[in-house]
Amino acid sequence: MDGISDESPTETKKTKSKTPRKSKETLLKQKSPAEFFAENKNIAGFDNPGKSLYTTVRELVENSLDSAESISELPVVEITIEEIGKSKFNSMIGLVDRERVDAALYDDYETEKAREKRLAKEARAQEMQAKNAALGKKVKETHAPKVGKGRGEASFYRVTCKDNGKGMPHDDIPNMFGRVLSGTKYGLKQTRGKFGLGAKMALIWSKMSTGLPIEISSSMRNQNYISFCRLDIDIHKNIPHVHLHEKRENKEHWRGAEIQVVIEGNWTTYRSKILHYMRQMAVITPYAQFLFKFVSDAPDKNVSVRFARRTDVMPPIPMETKHHPSSVDLLLIKRLITETSKQNLLQFLQHEFVNINKSYAERLIGEMGTDFSVKTPVKSLTSQQLVRIHQLLRQAKFDDPSGHCLSPAGEYNLRLGIIKELHPDMVATYSGSAQVFEGHPFIVEAGVSVGGKNVKQGLNIFRFANRIPLLFEQGADVVTRTAHKRINWSSYKINQIQDKIGVFVSIVSTKIPFKGTGKEYIGDDITDIASAVKYAIQQCCVQLKSKIVKKMQAREQQERKRNLSRYIPDASGAVYNVLKEMTQLHAAKKIRYGDDDVELLRKVSENLITKETLCEKLAKHVEQVDYEMALEYATQSGVSEEPRDSIYIQSLDVMATKVPQIAILGAGIFVKAQYLPRLFEIAHLFQLKAIWSRTQESATVAVGLARKRFPAVECKWGDSGLEDIIKDGSIDAVAVVLAGQTQVDISLKLLKAGKHVLQEKPAASSTSELETALSSYKSISADAPGRSIWSVAENYRFESGLLECKKLMAGIGKMMSVQVIIEGSMNSSNPYFSSNWRRNFTGGFILDMGVHFIAGLRMLVGCELVSVSAMTSHVDTTLPAPDNISSVFHLENGCSGVFTLWRIVGLNGTLQVERGFQGEHGYKVSFYGADGPKQSSFFPFNGVTEELKAFINDVSENTLKKEGQFVAEPRLSFVEGARDVAVLEAMLESGARQGELVQNNELSKAVKYR
Repeated sequence: MDGISDESPTETKKTKSKTPRKSKETLLKQKSPAEFFAENKNIAGFDNPGKSLYTTVRELVENSLDSAESISELPVVEITIEEIGKSKFNSMIGLVDRERVDAALYDDYETEKAREKRLAKEARAQEMQAKNAALGKKVKETHAPKVGKGRGEASFYRVTCKDNGKGMPHDDIPNMFGRVLSGTKYGLKQTRGKFGLGAKMALIWSKMSTGLPIEISSSMRNQNYISFCRLDIDIHKNIPHVHLHEKRENKEHWRGAEIQVVIEGNWTTYRSKILHYMRQMAVITPYAQFLFKFVSDAPDKNVSVRFARRTDVMPPIPMETKHHPSSVDLLLIKRLITETSKQNLLQFLQHEFVNINKSYAERLIGEMGTDFSVKTPVKSLTSQQLVRIHQLLRQAKFDDPSGHCLSPAGEYNLRLGIIKELHPDMVATYSGSAQVFEGHPFIVEAGVSVGGKNVKQGLNIFRFANRIPLLFEQGADVVTRTAHKRINWSSYKINQIQDKIGVFVSIVSTKIPFKGTGKEYIGDDITDIASAVKYAIQQCCVQLKSKIVKKMQAREQQERKRNLSRYIPDASGAVYNVLKEMTQLHAAKKIRYGDDDVELLRKVSENLITKETLCEKLAKHVEQVDYEMALEYATQSGVSEEPRDSIYIQSLDVMATKVPQIAILGAGIFVKAQYLPRLFEIAHLFQLKAIWSRTQESATVAVGLARKRFPAVECKWGDSGLEDIIKDGSIDAVAVVLAGQTQVDISLKLLKAGKHVLQEKPAASSTSELETALSSYKSISADAPGRSIWSVAENYRFESGLLECKKLMAGIGKMMSVQVIIEGSMNSSNPYFSSNWRRNFTGGFILDMGVHFIAGLRMLVGCELVSVSAMTSHVDTTLPAPDNISSVFHLENGCSGVFTLWRIVGLNGTLQVERGFQGEHGYKVSFYGADGPKQSSFFPFNGVTEELKAFINDVSENTLKKEGQFVAEPRLSFVEGARDVAVLEAMLESGARQGELVQNNELSKAVKYR
């Protein structure tokens, strides 16, 4: 019809719309990092409720270890899993329990048909049982099947982890837990975390499964409050949603962190995995103490396990390093250029990569072409130029990166962990040198044990990556495949099927090449790593073989003796009966015998030889033959064994002089570079009996050097070697040159055993340790008054230059001011930088070097420091904080000074001590009077030699001469070393308080021991 449109009303409306509506398919959507991980939670190890519970525990424990280790605090971690029933959970979220109204609505509802089927099945089972019982067959106990096929009710758990770490800044807590992919661990260094998510993923899982927030309590050092924060996370915006954030009173001065989260989980299925994880963590972290608790509604299901600390020796803190040129990609190069502060290409290559020095950087730039020069602005590089740089870095030859940035567990710690948790019959460990894969350094450590508690027969594989256990996907791992397919166990006298074998392999690297989305194993296709793993296991097996062979020899010897002894009664009886019969024939004069035979028969007839006599003689003969055969076997075996130590016979002249017998504990840089050369100079004063180290390798190297002058020195290592030295009554004195944290404990053991001790500085790591040490020393001295000398080696009180300065002090008149200016260079090129313990606690290098200068200062001024005020700073990130200290101090004589060349100003002149002169090592001492320079002398370093000479002289007089009451050299006194540590700790404490004055009443607690 005319006047009527063919379009429908709806169509007309659509055509009039000005803005076309987009379909859902054309809308551009974005996901936050939190949303991505929530949807792909299996990537981070949250596949199911059971594994989510396990991963939550793992993440919290590893966070706690990182926190404590970052401040070189021996970790104490308490982990509690509390089971929460349905009613309790409902009350927590404000939900009232409700009875079911429509039962058929639920997944676990049993229909009538299903019920009939179940009852019929139960009836058939009962009938079969009755028949078996009638036939006398064993009847299996049957359990009532679960009603319904439903998923059942969810299980909820409150996971709490408490530690003694460094804590978290109050204002940073929300972002540290409520913002995914934000944190402080994204530099290039060895880290425990696999994804950098930490506890954030536990919070996401809590948000998904229970909806409850996470609770964090934290307090830092010298913080008089506890930060409390309750928060959850906005998944879509990836921001924290803070419920409560406040400061609470910290009456107990607690430091650390406590994290509490409620999640859905499954303890029943993952109980063994969680406990296995804790046990393996105790193996690889024996310096930590773990307390694990599972609290159930049913008390009989409660679990409480304590993994005690076995050692105080911690591995060094992993250091952040720069990228190796061969490992970078285009994206990383662009990021480095964006972040760098360097202006030109030469500076960029030098300072943003390892193993590129100035000359090599210039060669690289020359190879890039005419478009490049050393002064090319790095920010103006084009995309094509970046590709050229990337290609050249991938193709050029560079030195391999060093392993100094890595922190392996250490052979000593790995061995202790294995012994503590498995109690094996024998164990061997090996730590390899650093190797490289795709520009990233890695170190492989291994341990192999035989026997043990709760160890099943066959191979038991324990895998660790960056010092965390790997429990899943074991079959495809390089360690598992190497142990099963590439090691010929029988060639090492180990039965792969019947023996209880533990194989422990730990790999640390700045980048672990994990396989799979869950990062649970290291692939077997990386030749460099596979070869390193095989070699490490083989080295352990070589050590075990010698032990097993000795054990087999002893067993064969016992078996041979047992077999021979078994026939002695029968053989004695038979021989005796024959002799008896011969006496009768001889009496009847039927047979004539020689004189010896006649004498023998006479003794038999007179009962001087009896059956018992023959048994006794035969037993002695078996014992003698057995001994001779064993000795011959051992000698033949020893001929083919390499290497062999030379045997030295000590000179009778040396023995006649009765010089002190000395042992050295430690085989590090200082022993080899200073102690042994200085001891060579005074070798006529003593006899070096033994050198001990934690490992056989390091002890052997030091002993090899020592035998150039002391050919009879013994090589000792490990726990048994240390015990030998402690128990050896011929050793008069011991020089303890070990890691700072272990020296005091070992020194006290030696003192208790009656040894004189010269302990390398510092005297202790803190004043609290000093107080405990002195108390123990006094109790030992009380038991044996005047017996044991405890000296501390700081050498500055024996330096000729400083002693000369002390003599000249009288010439400057009344003291007006003192300046101590220290300019010490400590970086990765310094040999002492590699000493783990110096980087193991805050201010480690300051404490190690600073006690020298405090000792020299106190000796020169001749009085004590009564108060200090200091400021500390952290400049070199490769060193522990703080690495700089500036302090003002006040002396007992009223003078003040600056501890930042020794310079002492008086009314009549000035004394100045300068370290080094015209390239020579020593001290230049200058005296300035009113008319300018008056006297200047140079004194080479000799403090170490004079100090060792003084200690040996003390030992000689005290131990060998024993002429009445003895007074040791006061400059070596442990008390003097303690005072030096106390002053330096007061300066560090003042620095931590932002320069607050540490008064005499606080200082006196530590320094006034007399």
